[in-house]
Amino acid sequence: MTSFAFIDQVWGIVLARIFQGISSSLLWLSASAITADSAGEQERGSAFGGIAQASSQGSIAGTFLGFTVLNAHISLPGQTAELGSWMLLFVVYGAINLVALFLALRRLPETRPASHAGDDVPIRWSQTWWLLLMITLVTGASAAMISPILIIFLQEKLGVGVETLSWHSCHRIGLGAAARPAGKLADRFGRKPMMLLGLGAAAASSFVVPALGSVIALALLWAFQAMCYAAGDPAEQALVADLTGKQQRGRAYGSM
Repeated sequence: MTSFAFIDQVWGIVLARIFQGISSSLLWLSASAITADSAGEQERGSAFGGIAQASSQGSIAGTFLGFTVLNAHISLPGQTAELGSWMLLFVVYGAINLVALFLALRRLPETRPASHAGDDVPIRWSQTWWLLLMITLVTGASAAMISPILIIFLQEKLGVGVETLSWHSCHRIGLGAAARPAGKLADRFGRKPMMLLGLGAAAASSFVVPALGSVIALALLWAFQAMCYAAGDPAEQALVADLTGKQQRGRAYGSM
């Protein structure tokens, strides 16, 4: 992300984004495997909900801080005020991640179990696995259709400016509030019921989006959809851990 502050060509941004995608996969797949390794079988839903909640809380703070800096038009030597704010944001992002890198290096324990002869067996591709992968494929494809154009929708449909675009992140409030409690419910009542509840409610609420006339109403609806997502995602992550042994969890989450 630090490179974004100094890139002045589109091809450079594309390359940086490719590298960012690879690094993000390394981070989140490992985080999922560590969570599954560390949590007991009866607490996995709550553990994955806690990870989602922490990520959402960080997203809320980061979004409003980012838009505050962007609207402040901070000048840097040799840059216009607008570009100076962008450069500062990217550099700060890189510095914060260096702090996270240091904490992970010094404080985060390794959870991968020691390998023994015969332990490293391939994942059993059962019917449950195939169905779970299909659900993940469909939900991932539907999210990818919408997420890249959300900002365009806000600007063209609702006529909002940069100063109010931060409201689109308010769905994270719902995710942050509901993720851990939903994970606990998945531990108590089972993975499947919470997945069905989350998918069904999110699908139903999506039909309302085209009729909305204000960014506040859209933010509230997204908060509700995030709560639906919070109901299903920890249950889905816990189900993957339930279906695989410790030696296969990294590959299992990579398949998702």
